[in-house]
Amino acid sequence: MSNKKKNSIWANIGMDFFYAKLPFVFFAGFLAILYIANSHYAEKKVREIQSLQKELQNEKWRYMAIEADIMYSTTQSQLNDGVVKAGLEKPKEAPYKFELFDDERK
Repeated sequence: MSNKKKNSIWANIGMDFFYAKLPFVFFAGFLAILYIANSHYAEKKVREIQSLQKELQNEKWRYMAIEADIMYSTTQSQLNDGVVKAGLEKPKEAPYKFELFDDERK
């Protein structure tokens, strides 16, 4: 056999082998693209979750600050200061308590 025939035989076998494996190469490439896309999607979701957790933490801190302000502003001393600033006076006597009785109860 001549050297030319050997090269052409191996060339044909190589090309046949390449064409036979081409669908598998395309399938593997498709799976690689899916894997990359899925990892990008997962990272995006993780970043979104972290952002929402930070926002939730900030809202909790804001809620606790508002709650503390309300608790402080409803103390007796703060209410007295507010009454004085509004120009009202504290009553000097205790309030009267009225009780209504039915005649049947007696």
